Amino acid sequence: MRRWLYILLVMIPCLVGSVWIVLWQDEQQQQQLLEETRLFANIHKNDLDRFLAETTTKLETLAFIVSKHMAMLSEKDINNILQQMQKHDVRFHHISFFF
Repeated sequence: MRRWLYILLVMIPCLVGSVWIVLWQDEQQQQQLLEETRLFANIHKNDLDRFLAETTTKLETLAFIVSKHMAMLSEKDINNILQQMQKHDVRFHHISFFF
């Protein structure tokens, strides 16, 4: 009888409490990981947005300059400009395939 009373009053509440604590800690860790994931996703999104905006701006500037001076520039001059751009920025490494 004492054994069952001990199990009922001590062991079962300890097991239930332990399971509840483990589940609560697991939920807290999942929330923390989700917040960290969102933070890193935002950082990478902002970096990618900035990268695309810079690339678009540089390409638009290049297109504007080349279109304004197209009559004065030969194909060799345009290729020289593109080669210089490739040296300064790796994003334009394959742009010479378009000309």
